[in-house]
Amino acid sequence: MSKQTGLQDYAATPSPEASGAERARRTRPGFWAKIHTFDSLKERNYRWLWLGMLGSFAGMQMQMVARGWLVVDRLDGSALDLGIVTSSTGAPLLLFSLFGGVISDRFSKRNVLIVTQSCTGLVALFVAILIVTDVVQIWHIILSSVLSGTIFAFNMPGRQGLISELVSRDNLTNAVALNSAGMNLNRIVAPGLAGVLVGVVGIEGVYFLMVGCYAFAALSVMMIPATGPIPRRERGSMIEDLKAGLSYVRSSPVISSLLILAFAPLIFAQPYQALLPLFAKDVLDVGSGGFGVLIGAVGVGALLGTLGLASLSNLRRRGVLMVALLMTFGMGLVLFAQSTSLYLSLGALFIVGVGSMGYSALNQTLLLTNTTPEMRGRVTSIYLMSFGLMPLGVLPMGAAADAISPSAALTMGAALLMVSTLAVMAWRPQLRQLR
Repeated sequence: MSKQTGLQDYAATPSPEASGAERARRTRPGFWAKIHTFDSLKERNYRWLWLGMLGSFAGMQMQMVARGWLVVDRLDGSALDLGIVTSSTGAPLLLFSLFGGVISDRFSKRNVLIVTQSCTGLVALFVAILIVTDVVQIWHIILSSVLSGTIFAFNMPGRQGLISELVSRDNLTNAVALNSAGMNLNRIVAPGLAGVLVGVVGIEGVYFLMVGCYAFAALSVMMIPATGPIPRRERGSMIEDLKAGLSYVRSSPVISSLLILAFAPLIFAQPYQALLPLFAKDVLDVGSGGFGVLIGAVGVGALLGTLGLASLSNLRRRGVLMVALLMTFGMGLVLFAQSTSLYLSLGALFIVGVGSMGYSALNQTLLLTNTTPEMRGRVTSIYLMSFGLMPLGVLPMGAAADAISPSAALTMGAALLMVSTLAVMAWRPQLRQLR
């Protein structure tokens, strides 16, 4: 061996000290290893569920734009027609969501999602064909809205319950937050995209695109390995299972309190969305363009809030944080209600977005982690009913806005939210210990 070769070999052989330093450098976590925002997406099966959620909710958001434009422009529908079509989606949530929870607990949640996503795609395909053949009528759209709402009532309990089966308990907050973040991303991107595409490919083109979104969602869930339903000691009738679910909620102080904290914001605070046009026109005087910017501020806050929540690893005292976010939601609404400045209003609505979606993600997480596996579908279905009840809050807040003022009505609703939150925490102090 030559002298030169020997020197090269010697130089290529690290000293023990160098070897130890090199090993430390290689094992030291890098920047991205310290970021926990997307931890649950490392789980293959959850990743497929999350991708399917993106497709499904993109289709839903595009449907809201295309359907509304179809009713108003193509069918020359009135405001009443538009209201009937919109409410036709929400009504089935109250009627069928409890049965959707029972189905979710009785059968494989994966299979329930595949069937419901496929059915949603078929409904969209049905409307697209009616538009292409130029035979579509208002009653067709009302019927499709009822069918879509009914399918959604069976889809969501299965989807939420399946999340808890695909990730560990430690990653559940992250998974639920990322699920909410994906929904909010769709709320920001999909409606605008649909609005552009209506002018490019027509309403029927958007509906065919929706069919593709729902097909992608179904195919994504098919990538998750099939599992059977959770073993149960007895299998009664659906009515007996439904009663068992309601009895379970009544007998659990924690679950019943979490559901109260899920219902209260939707009745007292979320109706602020119905008043935003009034604030844009009469209080801030920013017109329709400013109205869109106000909605965007909420969406950006909601997206960043849920991504921030997803970044918190090993989160402790989730109950305390949930209450803090609810109070943030209420205080953001008070600030917005009292503002007469566009920039201050945008900041307030950003806070509203952070608080409302952060609390919602934590509330869902705590419901899933504190519910026994065989009851998760039914508990989630009761939670889903709250969205069908939201219009009940719109009516009194709208009446109060007419009787006093939009600012006073919104402030009163925010105050009721904060007072009810503190009352529930005083009534159930164990909520502060939830982890």
